[in-house]
Amino acid sequence: MPAPILALDQVTVAYDHQPLWQGLSFHIAPGQFVALVGPTGGGKSTLLKTILGLLPCASGTVALRHPVSVG
Repeated sequence: MPAPILALDQVTVAYDHQPLWQGLSFHIAPGQFVALVGPTGGGKSTLLKTILGLLPCASGTVALRHPVSVG
């Protein structure tokens, strides 16, 4: 099984010491398609900022592997 392109393990993100979400874990494998949907204020942009390292995690780990171009 190939290594995930994106892996979040037990991630907690907080604003002003108030957790927005806690213990979020998921993996995305190469070739998988994923959609991020939800209501306004549901944390979609916060999740993307966390994945990109623009917003630090209060705890947990985010691993983003850059895909290798072929050709």
